[in-house]
Amino acid sequence: MSKESRLKQKRGKKLDVMVQDNAIKTLRTVEDTQAFYFYENLGKPTGQCAKSLQEFLNKIESTKPESLIFHHKRNDFRNWIANTLQDSKLAQKIDKISKEQKGQIKKKICAAVKERLKELEGISIQVLEPETKSLPHSRA
Repeated sequence: MSKESRLKQKRGKKLDVMVQDNAIKTLRTVEDTQAFYFYENLGKPTGQCAKSLQEFLNKIESTKPESLIFHHKRNDFRNWIANTLQDSKLAQKIDKISKEQKGQIKKKICAAVKERLKELEGISIQVLEPETKSLPHSRA
């Protein structure tokens, strides 16, 4: 194997590890201080919070549309996903959901989160195999 091929392979493995680390970071459960707290309006908490992306999806599915509209208009979902979960890809998808289509917000946010969860879970369970060298077979 040429030196250039080994360098490309090494860079590819580093990229794989970085992608896997980012997926694990996004899928982690955060502390109470970093959780997403749902409100119906300013000063009116729902009593619900999410500490992980999966919990976030579950809460979105059961939260009143008024709460979702309130948070989406303020970019709260996008900001929490980008800053706390550190997932800029999902944050951008959430940001692109129209704030004018009030009846579709729940459906579209759920679809975006489900798609991203599926993608991230696939990445996080991949096991990077170490390079193995073939050992000569002994003949008895």
